[in-house]
Amino acid sequence: MEGGPWFDGSDAHREALRTATDTTEVTWVTPLHHALQLMLPFTVYPPREDTDLLAAAMNKCSLPTGASVLDVGCGSGALSLFAASKGWRVTGCDVNPLAVAAARGNARRHGHRILVHEGGPGPAADGTESQWGGDASYDLVVWNMPYLSPPETMKTHHLGPLEEASLTDTSRLGLYTDFVHRLSTTSLLAPGGLALVVVSSSGVLPDACAEAWSRGMAAQPVMRHVFDDGEMLEVLALWRPYEGAPQIHLSTTGSTNTSLLEGDGSVGHRLSADRQEQGHGRQGRGWVSSPDAVEASWLVEAGSKVHHRPFDQVRLGQALVSCCNRLSSSEGGAFVLKWPNDLYVSMLDGSWKKCGGVLYEMRSQGSSHRVVVGIGVNVSAPAGTLFAGVEDGGVSTEPALLLKAVHAVVASLHEPVPYSAGPQVEVHAEVEAACHRGLEVLGPLRFNGQAVEAPRLLNSGELAGVVDGVEVRLTDSDVVVWVGLKDGVHGG
Repeated sequence: MEGGPWFDGSDAHREALRTATDTTEVTWVTPLHHALQLMLPFTVYPPREDTDLLAAAMNKCSLPTGASVLDVGCGSGALSLFAASKGWRVTGCDVNPLAVAAARGNARRHGHRILVHEGGPGPAADGTESQWGGDASYDLVVWNMPYLSPPETMKTHHLGPLEEASLTDTSRLGLYTDFVHRLSTTSLLAPGGLALVVVSSSGVLPDACAEAWSRGMAAQPVMRHVFDDGEMLEVLALWRPYEGAPQIHLSTTGSTNTSLLEGDGSVGHRLSADRQEQGHGRQGRGWVSSPDAVEASWLVEAGSKVHHRPFDQVRLGQALVSCCNRLSSSEGGAFVLKWPNDLYVSMLDGSWKKCGGVLYEMRSQGSSHRVVVGIGVNVSAPAGTLFAGVEDGGVSTEPALLLKAVHAVVASLHEPVPYSAGPQVEVHAEVEAACHRGLEVLGPLRFNGQAVEAPRLLNSGELAGVVDGVEVRLTDSDVVVWVGLKDGVHGG
């Protein structure tokens, strides 16, 4: 643990006395309204609001009978028992040996066959995936992740060693980052598999999606609970983006968007190119890219019904900003969103320049519709232009790795969550906050020579504001002047 050692011989003696305390019996009611009687040793975490939240998300999963489930940090075994009651094959694990005993005992008590291992993600001493995961792949992995803050000093009051190990995340994004890395680089998740993890606003939640995207994993919140004190818990869905969909890279093409619109590919099909000879932005504008730019398009909808809405480009722009800020070594947020779809980066001289953009296009033929999204992000600044690159904002990564992160962002917003674990929670507040941040540094806005007061983001993706006492709706960034932009690079 960072900042340790926190425990000494007196703690070991105290822990021995605590573990000798009689067990208690608690009742937990599942999302299917079944009451489970659970025996809990003193140091084992009892079912609480976070347990209920994760169970509710699991209940939305349409896994078939016999699907494999791994319950990480299983504690009392409550979630494992609920999963087993749905006909799934369950394996649990926990770093607390008393939790392992409790989960095994509660499984026997309720007549379920659940395999429980000791260990879990974390320090090497807790074992590898083969130890606590049983050297298997799982259709669903769930983790009610530790989110308590660690004690600041050795003298600060703390839990006992067993509780500390199972309830406390000892470094910001430590356990979560490790977990995402394991999901993306090992076979812990079966093909098409899903992970559900609980994160807290007092821990990793603010950066959790961006952290997953930066490592190539799709991520979206699917459940949320807010406590009276304002703390928020979310269940994040994590999965491999557009798994099995074609990913084609060309040295040269006309326009990746046009190629996908005119082709017959399936949803999730990605087309990227080193160079686009007819690449374009909104309203047919040209796009100037660097030689090492990420230039790619995705087919996100195809069929008789189209669900695309203008808000999507604002949402996607906000997600790209979050991802780039997560990848950046700069503090304070080097990237902002210029409503509705442009990525801007802070330069050393205090100015802001465009380094990326988003473009949705749709083509219809009879009752058949195809929607594609094209994204261009410069890694370095194109020579002789007013544009910039993400390198200017402290992002030092290979174009292939940046493309992998962008791919995860697109899938997170457009690909259905595996096993229908959605719907997604409302994210309008986060998107509007990104718009306001962009207005702070690139604005204020002026419309017909007048200041736009109290701008706000509508559910449609448009901006609304007050101009000379009259409410106006702004449908396009070109109808306003961005006072904070001095370089003339407004388009997208």
